[in-house]
Formats: sequence, C-alpha cells, structure tokens
Amino acid sequence: MTKSLALSLIYFLTAASAARAALYVPAAPVDGKSGLTFAIGYTGGLVHEGFASVAAGEVDLDPATLAVQGGEIGFPIAALDSGNAKRNCHIRESLGLDYTRSVYPKDHVCGGSNTLPAEGADAVAFPEMGFRFISFKDGQVTGTFSLHGIQKDLTVPVVLSNEAGGNVRLKASFTLHLPDYGVIVKKFLFVTVDDDAKVGVDLILTPKRAN
Repeated sequence: MTKSLALSLIYFLTAASAARAALYVPAAPVDGKSGLTFAIGYTGGLVHEGFASVAAGEVDLDPATLAVQGGEIGFPIAALDSGNAKRNCHIRESLGLDYTRSVYPKDHVCGGSNTLPAEGADAVAFPEMGFRFISFKDGQVTGTFSLHGIQKDLTVPVVLSNEAGGNVRLKASFTLHLPDYGVIVKKFLFVTVDDDAKVGVDLILTPKRAN
C-alpha cells in the first residue's frame, strides 16, 4: 500500500467515525423527575432519598451502536431535592461550601429561611457535580466524577437504549464514598449520616439541534 493510499484510508475512516458521532443533550424529565436520584443512610437504619430536577451538558455518541465517545453531564446541587427544605440546605452546605473559607463544618450555615448567603465565605463555591465521559467499552463508561471541587476516576456500568423520536435513554447506578471528595456531612441534633451515597442516573438524551 502506497503512503498516499494509506493516508487516504486513514482520512476516510476518521471522517466516517466523525460522521457517525452525534451530540445529544438531556431532554424532558423521566417519569416526572430529572435524571438523578440519590439515597443515603442515616441514624436508625433509615434512608434519605431525593432527586435532581435539572441536568445539563452534552454526550457524544454513535446513534447506530449507542457507543459513548465523550461528553459531560452536570447536575447543579441547588436542584437536589430530598423533600425537606432544611435537609436540602444541609445538602448544599456539605456539597457546595469551601471548608477552608466557611465556618462549616464547625457550625451550620443554614439559617431560619433554610438558605445560604449569596456571597462571601459561606456562599456556595462548588455549584455543580458531574461526570465527564472519557471511554466506553463492554457496557461501561470510564471518566471522572467531580464533586465538591475534587475529581476522581470512576468506571460505571451503563445501559443505553433507543427511544421514540430518535432519543436515547441512558441509565446507570453507582456508589459514591463522600470522604473521597472531601465531603463532611455535619451531625444535626442526634442524626448522623453514612459516608456512602447510592446514585442513580436515568436520562433521556435528545439530538442537539444546530444553532
């Protein structure tokens, strides 16, 4: 094979691969909720559960094979909802504040209105958590998960399926060890929280429209 022919073949294969790839973005919530759920145990063997109502980002995948080729999905911590306003504020404390500046975790910051300051040392410094896709093989995606300003490598089994209207559904579940991300969940009254959180993702991805 001549050098020029080899270069032409490489160019053709690269172009064909690029043509197969397409950008997808999170669409409408699944079953009335957004694509992230969480569950974390606490005192007495009980479990706090909640969901995130907002997802953003884009995923680069092959619509023919449903192979993920890259992308990133993020969830704002302000969207995490456990069904209790005070608990939601405590979640934002533990996940969003910079402990090197804030009085948290020595003291709680959430006030009577269950809100955090909009600015200053006790304002949210890390507003989002998310996953950046790096590779996909044998039904697993490998990438980095970012939380509380820290990134960790993470490999997660995923299930992708075709949906109506050219959409793709992405489902995954995994466990986060919160201390790995420097997260401290401060005791409130007599309630203590486990170090591990079970996370589920169920997203409908829709083809990104050209601007």
